[in-house]
Amino acid sequence: MKNPKASIHKSDNGQFYYTITSQNGEVLVTSETFTQKHNAESGIWALIKTCVKLWFKSKLSKSVIEDKA
Repeated sequence: MKNPKASIHKSDNGQFYYTITSQNGEVLVTSETFTQKHNAESGIWALIKTCVKLWFKSKLSKSVIEDKA
């Protein structure tokens, strides 16, 4: 997925949540709500960190088991 966009929103009850959208505007992720904006920001960074770890893990596992014979 190229260029996903993270956005923080304020709900009607004053809490914050984030969404991750694709280039075509499709919402891919909607978070739980947070009482403070910085917690929503932390949630975005946690998601990014997890995705990067999974991406590296998938690249590593493919390169380790790839048969080049």
